[in-house]
Amino acid sequence: MSLHFKRREGSELKAIILAGGEGMRLRPLTYRTPKPMLPLLNKPVLEYMIEHLKHHGIIDIAITLSHLPASIKDYFGDGSRWGVHISYFLEELPLGTAGALRNAQSFIEGPCLVVSGDALTTIDFNESINYHRKKNGIMTVITKKSSTPFRYGTVLSRLDGKVEKVIEKPRKHEVLSDYINTGIYIIERDMLGYMKDNTAMDISLDLIPLLLFEKQPIYHYLTKEYWIDIGEVDHYYKAQQDLLDRTCAFSIKGEVMEDRVWIGKDVYIEEDATVRGPAFIGDHTIVRKGAIIGPYAVVTANGIVGADSCIKEAILLSDVFIGKSSTVQNAVIDANIKLEDKKKLGHDQHMVLYSVPQEKRISNGYVYHDDDSPPLFFYHYPFVVQGTIPHSVLDERSYVFIAGALSQLWKKYKKIIIGCEEGAEFFKEQMVMHLLSCGFEVEDFHLVAVPFVQDAVQSEKADGAVYIGRHQEGSKDDTFVQFYGEDGVLINRNLEWKLEQFLRKQQWRKKERIGQRWLKNEEQLLDRYVAKLLHSLCLPAIIGANLRVIVSAPALIQKTLKKVCAELNVQCLLYQDINEEKLIMEIKRAKVHFAIKVNGSGSRFQLFDETGGKLTETQSLILYMFHQYLIQNKWLHFSHMNETDLFSLRDKVIHASLRRNGRKKWLNTVPFQTNAFYAFCQLLELMAIQFLAISQILAIVPDIHVVKECVFCPIDLQGRVMRKILEDVEGHEVELIEGMKIYHSEGGWTLIMPDYKLSVINVYSEAKESFIAQESSAYFINKIKEYQRM
Repeated sequence: MSLHFKRREGSELKAIILAGGEGMRLRPLTYRTPKPMLPLLNKPVLEYMIEHLKHHGIIDIAITLSHLPASIKDYFGDGSRWGVHISYFLEELPLGTAGALRNAQSFIEGPCLVVSGDALTTIDFNESINYHRKKNGIMTVITKKSSTPFRYGTVLSRLDGKVEKVIEKPRKHEVLSDYINTGIYIIERDMLGYMKDNTAMDISLDLIPLLLFEKQPIYHYLTKEYWIDIGEVDHYYKAQQDLLDRTCAFSIKGEVMEDRVWIGKDVYIEEDATVRGPAFIGDHTIVRKGAIIGPYAVVTANGIVGADSCIKEAILLSDVFIGKSSTVQNAVIDANIKLEDKKKLGHDQHMVLYSVPQEKRISNGYVYHDDDSPPLFFYHYPFVVQGTIPHSVLDERSYVFIAGALSQLWKKYKKIIIGCEEGAEFFKEQMVMHLLSCGFEVEDFHLVAVPFVQDAVQSEKADGAVYIGRHQEGSKDDTFVQFYGEDGVLINRNLEWKLEQFLRKQQWRKKERIGQRWLKNEEQLLDRYVAKLLHSLCLPAIIGANLRVIVSAPALIQKTLKKVCAELNVQCLLYQDINEEKLIMEIKRAKVHFAIKVNGSGSRFQLFDETGGKLTETQSLILYMFHQYLIQNKWLHFSHMNETDLFSLRDKVIHASLRRNGRKKWLNTVPFQTNAFYAFCQLLELMAIQFLAISQILAIVPDIHVVKECVFCPIDLQGRVMRKILEDVEGHEVELIEGMKIYHSEGGWTLIMPDYKLSVINVYSEAKESFIAQESSAYFINKIKEYQRM
């Protein structure tokens, strides 16, 4: 059987290796060594890939370069040493995985295999290429099953293999499949037409969603072969462990001893030293007497292990010196590091990286090391709310890095809007200073509510906004930073992921010129925003209704609502920091139409009816949807609502409520849920055009029959369970956002969503009758249990 595949006469199959990444999650190892050149035992990971391509007859190879390109070019040259021909495509600025392909477009003539330079795999490229040809799609994504899909990109597909959606690095409650994207693709040249020259673009974040939007067929090929990427420290160690265990059958350079021990050239092991396999000791390494190496220890090259020291389940890169009577376990030690005598390094539960600043490294045969210097570990910035970073994971340097990350995210910027909640002024000033240093034109709204910032992003035609607020829930009082896009809503998942990657770089790019800052006039902002709020209201009805309300809010929020009430002739009783019990007493005493309690940013609120009853979020939404129903039907007063309209109203209310509950902030929630000022005005208008109290309006709409259940499901099984359910309901109308919402042919729906904290899957079912909702819920609960046992 020929190992060469041909698309057309004279055109052999080619491969592109993406090797331009910075390896941020493996820093500090990748500060001086590009990730594809990190050694697995004694060979760069990229060398294993080139050998594997050659094994499948693919000898025409291109390597895309960006970060530290010289070390790759110097090592591999033209590829003749490996029996292949290598071309190089250098990016002046990082272009992302898809942009790198566009930069190498002259190399792509027909179907082309695209692989990652940081992957170790035994995937049969011949079979995957045949599958691609059979499906005749514009792209094939090679996938693999994983019990931890939230660490990768997940692929959602139909039973015929056609890709429906790709979710990059899903959070636990976003996992809908256990099929992960290996970062290996087979592409057609036609795909290049969807990219632009010199434009940064990512394959999974940008290109695949674009191709799916354009209805271009993408398929996935599921492999059972070995695959791992070394992009995280535990993966880097696992790849070495798998090589030692012979889980993946690659050749290992060195003399093979008993018990899976490999020894390189010129290795000196003194008497009474012990090597326990599996282990690897690289060239020119010295192991002193009494030392213990292994199991699962890798000493790459030129190492010295002192007397009576113990190295196990660890990786020592080149030129590492371990002092006497020291212990290293569950650690990766960077090159040119000296560990003093009688030191213990590592962690009992997880793998760690160890390094020291550049000035403290081995230099000219000498070691400059301060015992007080802490190891440099890699820390990431988790986003716990969409578009939001909690201050608990930030330090005094973080605002420098945030500004630098935003300058990467919004490269074609003109201006950015910033505002903050009362009590967060200091952090806002820090943010402004660093934004200016990165060249941003900053419009400073100072103390302002979130809705003001969201509105201004669009009206001022800004490129984005930053808001610094405070949590005030029970005893917790912590600041947070939120990011809004040019549309005035929290940045979406893809932008959030990109921002997180830029943050991980922890780089600050100072521009040649300092940006300018404009301080906005508070009164003008207030007048403009209130005018917008009132523009679409039925002003005569509200002004003549003699409404009476209670507002409990911080002074900043009170100022806006007080002005609204003054313009609408609404009697407003203002309170600040009033507890709920006292507020209810005041509602009854003052005989108001309703009360509203608002947080400091104006993005969350709680409603109370005329009796002091505390409304649920669903009840609040019912009022809003009911009001919109009346406006759309041009009714000034309620007369009747048919069953179809009632069911439609219920469906809209539950749909909006579940979307909000699925995450603290939701990109597509109606303004009523996240804008207290808008909600306040809508309720005033409803009260004005109706002669019914809130409690009476709520009584009009029949009960909403929603059944909520939760089923225990271990996190490592949730991806498989969700995928199997998705396969079961193929042919039904299914909405894939967070979880999957399955619409039933007889009406109603079921929403299945992994919990973002607990090892459970939540099941919501809605129907016209309670027993129907319960039956739907029970059906899917049984399916969840069944698929766990498979």
